[in-house]
Amino acid sequence: MKILAPVSAATYPIATPVPFDATGADNVPIDWNLALTYTTSGGRGPFTNSSTLTTSSGVTQTRTFNAMGGQLTATATQNASTDRTVVTITGITISADDITNRLVGLYAGGSTPHLLTGIAQRESSYAQFSQLTLYGQSALWPRESFDGGSHIGLMQMPVSMQMAWDWMANTQGGAALFKQKLTFATRFETRIRNAHPGLPALTGTQSENMALVFYGPYATSSLTGQYYDAACVGGTGAQCTGGQWQWIVNTAGNGNGVGYADAIRSLMH
Repeated sequence: MKILAPVSAATYPIATPVPFDATGADNVPIDWNLALTYTTSGGRGPFTNSSTLTTSSGVTQTRTFNAMGGQLTATATQNASTDRTVVTITGITISADDITNRLVGLYAGGSTPHLLTGIAQRESSYAQFSQLTLYGQSALWPRESFDGGSHIGLMQMPVSMQMAWDWMANTQGGAALFKQKLTFATRFETRIRNAHPGLPALTGTQSENMALVFYGPYATSSLTGQYYDAACVGGTGAQCTGGQWQWIVNTAGNGNGVGYADAIRSLMH
């Protein structure tokens, strides 16, 4: 028994049918075990998926791998005879228009509907997949964080098979994460306002700025390390006697965080 397809070392982009064909004894089923493994360049993983199929000698079946990829080891067995082939499932190019429409749709009710597009541009250069060499193949692979893939894809989500290979799930996860950061921002706003009587509520856009700091690498639990801080205007002392508290952009307390949030707004599609 011998495997005819897929040919060893071949590459198939995700969502492309992969052929499975082997020749052997007639009227005896050929059983296939398909083991898909993905590990980032930095050794994050492995993430695996296993499946089976059955063919007859000389009859081709196809299997499409949606939202998963990596190195595929296909083992065919007929009676005591076994053959094996190894191929790779790689990424594809996703158009910027498709990404933009998806991200705007996920945050359509936000104060800045295009805000998630700025996050994606800042975090991944608007790419779920980018050129990389894995498993000896230079191809489109999931876009990795600088540390070899602890975070992955358009929105740089914690790495998993799904987040690496399913851009719809990755963007959904990023939208959910940002909405969680908005909740954090509201909590911190409340704490800051409680400590500074008379400080006005933040606008929706200002709350987004606070949340952007929480989303990025400069997040902090310090009240004085957020995008905005309270400043006394026209008053004196810890109670701002004779004046009033106002919000200021907190470049002194977290300049990197402010810069990250501002960059995202400048990068929106």
